[in-house]
Amino acid sequence: VELKSDKNAKFESFVQIIDLLKAKEHENFQIITEKNR
Repeated sequence: VELKSDKNAKFESFVQIIDLLKAKEHENFQIITEKNR
């Protein structure tokens, strides 16, 4: 699963998605950030 977000997105939404994935036993995550090009 690849989730992309911009600076205007609420961090709470990101946390809710991670919580949903964990509830379905997805435990291995990578968080990668990049600067605007």
